[in-house]
Amino acid sequence: MNCTAFSFGIKYQEPFIVGLRAVEICANIRATAFCLPYGDQCLSLSRRWFNFVGGYPDQGLMEDYELVHLMRRRAQMINGISGEKFVILPGPPVLCDDRRWRKLGVVKTTWTNSALVNLYNEGMGADELFEKYYGKKIERSGGGAGIF
Repeated sequence: MNCTAFSFGIKYQEPFIVGLRAVEICANIRATAFCLPYGDQCLSLSRRWFNFVGGYPDQGLMEDYELVHLMRRRAQMINGISGEKFVILPGPPVLCDDRRWRKLGVVKTTWTNSALVNLYNEGMGADELFEKYYGKKIERSGGGAGIF
C-alpha cells in the first residue's frame, strides 16, 4: 500500500439539500471500487512515492485527478498489477462544505464535475478546463503553480 484517503462526506447546512447523500455514496463507491479518490478525500502518500510519481502536477484544475492517475499508471509499470491499491481509511469521513452544491444545485454541480472529468479524459488540457470552469485564463507566475 502506497496511498490512502478518507471516505468522502459533506458538511450539511440547513436547509438540507436533497441528493447530497447520493453524491456521498457515489463518490465513495468510485473511490473504493475503481481506486479513484479525489483530492477532497485527503490523499496521503509517502514522500518517496510522491517524488517517484513526479510530485503534484503543475496545473490549476484536475491536479488531484492527474496525481491519482499517475500513481495508478506507475504502480502498474512497477509491479504489473492493474492499478495502485488505495486504502480508504475506516472511520469518519473527511467533510467538504456544501456551498457549491447549495449555490449551483446537486444536478448541475454533479453534471459539471462529470463533464470536466470526461473532457479531461478526452484530451482537453487543464488550462483550457480552468478557463471553461472559472471563466478566465489561468495566470502563471514565473515557474510556479497557477495562481487564481
